[in-house]
Amino acid sequence: MAVALYNGFPLVEGDTGSYIASGIEQSVPPDRTPFYGLFVRITSMWASLWLPIIAQCLLLTFVLRRFIRSFFTEALPSNILLLIVLLITSFTCVSWIAAFLMPDVFAGILLLSILLYLPNKKKNSFSGIVYLLIITLCIIIHNSHFLITAAFASLILVYALFTRNKILILRNTAMIAISVSFFFLVHFINDNNGNGFAFSKNSYQFMITKFAETGILKNYLDDNCDKKHFAICSFRNEIPPVSWEFLWSDYSPPYRAGGWEAHRAEYEYIIHDVFNTAKYRNLFIQKSFIYSLRQLVTFNVPDVCTFHGPDSQPYRYIKLYFEDEIGAYISAKQNNGGFHGETCNIFYYVYFALSVAMLLFLFPRLMTTEVKFTYACVLIFLLVNAFVSATFSTVINRFQSRVFWVLPALNTILIVKYLYYQYSAKLESPDTQKEIR
Repeated sequence: MAVALYNGFPLVEGDTGSYIASGIEQSVPPDRTPFYGLFVRITSMWASLWLPIIAQCLLLTFVLRRFIRSFFTEALPSNILLLIVLLITSFTCVSWIAAFLMPDVFAGILLLSILLYLPNKKKNSFSGIVYLLIITLCIIIHNSHFLITAAFASLILVYALFTRNKILILRNTAMIAISVSFFFLVHFINDNNGNGFAFSKNSYQFMITKFAETGILKNYLDDNCDKKHFAICSFRNEIPPVSWEFLWSDYSPPYRAGGWEAHRAEYEYIIHDVFNTAKYRNLFIQKSFIYSLRQLVTFNVPDVCTFHGPDSQPYRYIKLYFEDEIGAYISAKQNNGGFHGETCNIFYYVYFALSVAMLLFLFPRLMTTEVKFTYACVLIFLLVNAFVSATFSTVINRFQSRVFWVLPALNTILIVKYLYYQYSAKLESPDTQKEIR
């Protein structure tokens, strides 16, 4: 929230305009879930785009507070809780993630809710139901979340089956069931709104773009254009090196060849052929592994927040539906070249390195079975998130930073807990009591 306040307006991405439009117009986008748009519509109350930011920050605060308290066996003093929250918001990128009018913040909320839901020892507790409802909300808010949750829960389910942990088996099965249900729900929603019975009407565009980014498309076209004469073959030597240019630019090969929809059948054929040909399939697997590793370590906040002017979707839809806020949007630092994240990134990297070093020093005293399980879950989730993002989309910082901040936050909680208990024990020692008297 602090980052948005400093900016003078909630931060926006290019997709923000689409979310605003789909929510206010109650339309279903062909390439994304409609639910974050509905979240913006409901929470903004047609009054202000600050209200969705406040709403997602309140939900984040609720879950983070519960997560912090879960590590303390007794009542946690409010000053210690406040200290932990201040450290997390000051020295991790969560303040940036929460400041964007985007569904990214819900990925971190999803991870925290899962970490609260899985170890809950009571089978049918009220808190467990609340966490599951929050998990459900987070799953439906973005297309990638269902696959990340299903893959993560499947891996933990294997562990639960080996250890015969009935509660873990039930809870991971529940998360898988919710993810699968959402997958089919989106199919029906799209079919009912003219987008066809598919999870995403434009999924073929993103996959072809992935082939272009990784060099697979150029490789495939070089091998096949002499025989199959695809429309895009005329531009096989002009494939842009970055995904967003290939996907969106008016000068990209798909648009110069007549547009995406004009040759949809050809693109779907290429996708089918790539995955059914060992040479290209193996190359895709290799590239997926490499790009996943790249995504895993790409978790910085933006060095420069992109300017979105009058020709952009965010500007257009803010002016159309929240006209009284267009002045604040135009004058925001993001749109005037005065909002950079380089310095923040340095602080975040240094803080993370220091917290890891302190944990390694304190390792034997802090690593209980429960803590090890929590760290394992966080690391698995980060790996799954990186794999899903890099394999089916592209490598950009916000896809990993949206969840990475949970790791230094966890480090912070454990370090403060250790120091707090050490200080409390010292206060309770006989020698200290004598000094006080």
